[in-house]
Amino acid sequence: MGETMRNIIIFVALLGAAAIFTVLYCLIAAGSQAEKKLTEIMRKEEERNEDK
Repeated sequence: MGETMRNIIIFVALLGAAAIFTVLYCLIAAGSQAEKKLTEIMRKEEERNEDK
């Protein structure tokens, strides 16, 4: 029983770590997408200001 319980705990811990890394990766990916969008908007704004 003890061996099985230990394996289950290890499995759950690894699953939790994988979930945390997945969430972090998604946050980083979303952040870089938002940064690209923001950079693009600012560049367009600068071009518009130069045209005036």
